Order: sequence, then structure tokens, then C-alpha cells
Amino acid sequence: MALALTLTKNVSLQTKIMVVFICSFVLLLLVTSAMHFQGMAQRDSALKKSVRLGHTIAVDSVLTDQRQYLEKALTGILNTRETAVFLSDPAKNNTAGLIMKGLYLTMQTQHYGRLTLYDSNYRVLLQEHDEKLPSRGENLPERFKTVYAESAKSFENQYYFRQIEPADGNGPVEYCGVTVITDVDDKVVGFVEVSIMSHTWVELVAHLTESDGALFDQATSSFSFAMDTDLYNQINKVNIPINDGSSTYQLDSSYYVSDKMPLTGPDGTVEGWLFLSQDKTVAIARESKINLISTLLVVAVVLGSIMGTIFVIRKGIIIPVLSVVDNLRDSGSA
Repeated sequence: MALALTLTKNVSLQTKIMVVFICSFVLLLLVTSAMHFQGMAQRDSALKKSVRLGHTIAVDSVLTDQRQYLEKALTGILNTRETAVFLSDPAKNNTAGLIMKGLYLTMQTQHYGRLTLYDSNYRVLLQEHDEKLPSRGENLPERFKTVYAESAKSFENQYYFRQIEPADGNGPVEYCGVTVITDVDDKVVGFVEVSIMSHTWVELVAHLTESDGALFDQATSSFSFAMDTDLYNQINKVNIPINDGSSTYQLDSSYYVSDKMPLTGPDGTVEGWLFLSQDKTVAIARESKINLISTLLVVAVVLGSIMGTIFVIRKGIIIPVLSVVDNLRDSGSA
């Protein structure tokens, strides 16, 4: 009976010591795993920020060049005498209007998508555009009047994104420039708006970022322009969220990542979305393999540490402690 009680006490003490150390290492395993996965999430977030920064730099660089291209056209129109003549009295100056139309024919060969003349009350007096684009509405939308007024005030060109109004039809968001037109007395007689064909600057951005580019129209929930039509037809069926950020999704056996960048107008309204998509199948497979191996290594190291520690504790602590306890118990019995 005494022997059984002694064994029970020894086992109880041994179990308590083992439980304390095992719980400590399990806690260490959980903390280590949490730190490991947190590190993976931070790396993923840092990578997305780095990609977005690169895309932003590419877009800014391309649009800087496009502004110079728009400025060239606006300067040419501003220096054309017939522009002010036509705007001062369109009804009496049909010849000047014909000259403006002829001017756009030359511009069209240089990838300008649209030429629109507005009077001082923001009404369309003349517009010429690429056959793939719909006509503008009769009146300038309210959200653009501020930027036109700023051009009239500062006598400087203004640049902005402008979508096709739903009432006017379908088409890609356009990058535009506007300048004020005055008569000989510096009285405002109207405005000239010029836009660039959207595919020109999108393709330049896509080339710099090694991506497939597209423009998404939120009003119609469709891609109004896509470099790879088949790819973006598939993407449109995935119903990915349209927000400022990147999305990863699977198309058949391939994985794609799309960075979605809002294209805002002068008042902050989102006029359209630029998609830059890349096939990341190989990269994601490699990353998944690395993550799996690193996770298994962490688990193996921690479990190995637990087993090794248990062995050391048993040999170096538990057995000597139990021996001392037994000796003290034997001395007490004697």
C-alpha cells in the first residue's frame, strides 16, 4: 500500500513538472506561429504597396507626357484665328467652323480622340470625335464647370479624366485638356476641350508595368477598353470587388492579380478605373511552396525543441528531484 502511494506521488510530481514545461512550449509554439503568419501578412502587404507605388509612378510618368501632348494641341488651336472667330458668333462664321472640323481631321491622325468647342455658358457649339466615341451632351456636366472657370481665371490649361456620361452612350474614360478662348479684348468667348484616345496612354502604362491594361466603366459594369479582350471578359465574370486595391483570383488553372486604380475627375469623382493585371500563376505556386516549407520547418523545430527539452528535463531535473524526494521520504520513515 505504501509502495503504491509512493509511486502515485512520484508520478503525480513527474506529471506536474512535465505539464508545466509542455504548456510553456505549446504557448511558445502558438506565439511563434502567430509571429510567422503575421510576418507573412506584413510581407504581402509590403509587396502590394511596392507594386502600387511602381504603378503610380508609371501612370504619373505617362500622364506627364500626355499633358505635354494635349498642351501642344491646345496651343495650336489657341493660335488658330478661326477658333475665336467661330466662338464669338457661330451662326455667322460657318467657314471658321469648317476650318475647325478640318483641323480635327489632322489631329485624329495623331491619336487625338476628341475636339469640343464650348461657349462661355458651357454649351457645346461644335464637336468632332473618333467614330468609336459617342458625342458629348449639349451641356457641360456641373462637376466640370469649376475646372473650366479656373482656366478662365488663370488663363492656364487644365487637365482631368472625364467619363462618357451614361445618357450619351458607352465608351472609355478620356484624359482631357481644356483652355479658355478670349477675343481681342480678353473677354471669354468659350473653351476648347481636347482628349487623347484612351488606348494610347493605357498601353504605355501597361508596357512600363509589364501588365495587361484595361479601363472599367462602373456605370455599365463593363470594360470599355481592354488590351486583352478575352482575359478581361473572363475577369468580368468573376465579379471581383471594384475598389482601390488589388485582387487575386483564379481563371481556369491560372492565377491573376489585378491592381485597380481609380481615375478621378477634378472634383474627386471616380470617372473610371484603370486595371493592370498580371499572370501570377508561377509566382503564387512558388510562394505557396515556400510558405508550406517554412511553416513545416517552424513546426518541426518547435516540436523537436519540445521533445528534446522533455528528454533533458526528465534526465536532468525530474529523475534527480524524484530521487531526492524518495531519499527524504526514506529518511523520514527511518
